[in-house]
Amino acid sequence: MKQVLITRNRSDAVETAKKVADCGFEPIIAPLFDIFPIRPDLPQDKPAGVIATSRYSLLSLTTQDRTRLKSWPLYTVGPATAATAHMLGFETIHQGSGDAAGLAALILKDLPPQAPLLFLTGEPHRPEIEQALGPVFQLTLCTVYRSVACEAFPAEALTQLKDPAPFWLHFSLKSAERAFTLIKRTQQAPIFEKARHLALSPVIAQKIREWGGTDCTIAHQPTMESLLLSLKQSIEASSLEEYPALADDKAEQNTQE
Repeated sequence: MKQVLITRNRSDAVETAKKVADCGFEPIIAPLFDIFPIRPDLPQDKPAGVIATSRYSLLSLTTQDRTRLKSWPLYTVGPATAATAHMLGFETIHQGSGDAAGLAALILKDLPPQAPLLFLTGEPHRPEIEQALGPVFQLTLCTVYRSVACEAFPAEALTQLKDPAPFWLHFSLKSAERAFTLIKRTQQAPIFEKARHLALSPVIAQKIREWGGTDCTIAHQPTMESLLLSLKQSIEASSLEEYPALADDKAEQNTQE
């Protein structure tokens, strides 16, 4: 059975592992982060838009804050965060293309300069949104969760890994960067170069290649479903390479059909 390495925060890794197992593959969970909600004081004035670059920006809100914000225009980084917003009852949702650059471009197109924006973010967070929107809008940052990273690559995952070139799922640049940093400190560092990586976006894939991951496939859409489809296709292709007879059988079946 093909092994699939999952390096995400703990709760997302468990959720992803169930989907990978349902596809018939063996998930190896390596949780790299734990998420802890923070209870900030949100601004009272209604902004022109609320920004969420992670579903945890919304899940970490109290029920009271969520009720107050759900009628405000919401800009999400991509479909996963948008789906969470729909589930939580947000009424007006503008979905970005799946990365910070696409989200910033959408907001720059939609809103006039100096419009007030509320950015629901985590700690720590990447600077792209602030760099792109801070000079143009009245951007207020509000930290609603804290992400605490592991100090070492999970030993249990390394013990379970038997495949020297596993399939490896990457859902964010943050988790990919942390995974690369931690795996390089272990005796199994070559796994990163040998792994068959699957990335949710071109930005993640570019970094993986810069770090030495030569085999990297990008999902057609920045969604879990698309990444799992790419995983299935990659595993099927690798099986045909390993066992050429399977390719002959498949070709024969197609001819008969």
